[in-house]
Amino acid sequence: MGFEKSEVAIGEYAKVLGGFSFKSKDFDSNGVPVVKIKNVEQGTVNLEDMQCIPNDKYLNKYDKYLLKDKDILIAMTGQGSVGRVGRVRMENNVKILLNQRVGKIITDEEKLDSNYLFYILSSDRYRSILFNAGSGSGQPNLSPKAIESIKIPYLCIYQQRLIGRFLAQFDEKIEANKVIVNTLEQLIQALFKRWFIDFEFPNENEEPYLSGGGEMMKSDIGEIPKGWKLGTISEFISETLTGDWGREKPEGNYHYRVNIVRGADIPELRVGKEGKIPVRYILEKNFAKKKLLVGDVVVEVSGGSPTQSTGRSFFINKALLNKYKGQLVSTNFCRILRPKEERFGFFIQSLMFNMYNRNLFFQLENGTT
Repeated sequence: MGFEKSEVAIGEYAKVLGGFSFKSKDFDSNGVPVVKIKNVEQGTVNLEDMQCIPNDKYLNKYDKYLLKDKDILIAMTGQGSVGRVGRVRMENNVKILLNQRVGKIITDEEKLDSNYLFYILSSDRYRSILFNAGSGSGQPNLSPKAIESIKIPYLCIYQQRLIGRFLAQFDEKIEANKVIVNTLEQLIQALFKRWFIDFEFPNENEEPYLSGGGEMMKSDIGEIPKGWKLGTISEFISETLTGDWGREKPEGNYHYRVNIVRGADIPELRVGKEGKIPVRYILEKNFAKKKLLVGDVVVEVSGGSPTQSTGRSFFINKALLNKYKGQLVSTNFCRILRPKEERFGFFIQSLMFNMYNRNLFFQLENGTT
C-alpha cells in the first residue's frame, strides 16, 4: 500500500487555534467552565476544578472558542506545562470554553487522522520535541506557527486510521477501568464510613453493631463502641519520612536514578493510571533512607488551593513498586507515613482519605500561601 511522504509538517494538514484571552476579573465559580493550561494533563484534559465565565457574560459571544468531545489540546506556556498534549472527553451537549495559551489542533481528516496525530504528539519523544520548540529565556512559550512547523511521520490515511483506531481502543478500555476503580473506591469509602464512623461494623451475629443494639460508652468525642478507645494516628506509625527532589539530570553525587511521586500524581495513581511521575537523580544514601515500601502512605503536605486542601494521600502497593522496580520515592512536598505493620497501611490511607473528603484538613493547614 505504501505512502507518499515519509514525514510532513503538522501545519500541512492541521491548524493550531488559540483560546480567548479572558481576564482574571471575568471568572467566577459558576457559569460556563473554561479550560486553562493547568487542566491540560499529558494524555488527557482534567475537567475538574475549572473556573467559569458567568452565564450573563457568556451570551453565546464566545461560541467560536467552545470545545467538543475528542478535541486535541496543547499547553503553549509554562516551564512544567509547555508541550503537554491532552484530549477532551466530554458529553457533546456540555459547553466548555478554551482559554488563551492553550491551543486546539484541528486536522484535515481526509489527510491526517486526529487519533494518529494525538498518539504521536503524546509520545515521550514528541513531548521533548514540543518542549524544546518553546521560546523565551524565562517562561517557555510555544506559538501556533512553531507547533505547525514540527514534522511527524506520515503514512497513508488508511494506515493512519488503523493505527489511531487500534490505540484508541486501549484508551477506551482504560477509561472503562477507571470507572470501575472509581466505583470500587467509593464502595471502600462507604464501608469505611459504615464501620468506623457510623459504628455499623458486623457484630458476633454478623448484624450491624449500633443498630443491632451494640453497647456504647462515653468519650471526649461522643459515644463510641464499648471496648474501643481514643487514640491518634501516630499509634499506627513507626516513622514519618520526608521526600526528595534531587536534580533533573545527573550532577556530581546526584547520580542515582529514581521515579518521584508528587502530589499532582496522586489522583491518577489512585485510579490505577500511571500519572506523570518524573525521573530525577538523587544521592544514593538518600534513596536508602527515603525509598518507598509496601504499606507506606504518601501524603501531600504542601500545595492546595482555596477550594482544594492539602492532604491528598496514596497507599503504596506491591504492583506499583514492581512497576518502577522499587526505584520510587516521594517529593519533598509530601510526607511518608510508614506503618508499624504493613497491614495498618490501608487503614491509615482510608482514614486519611475520609478526612480529606470531609474537608477536615482545611482546619489543620497553616501558612498564608
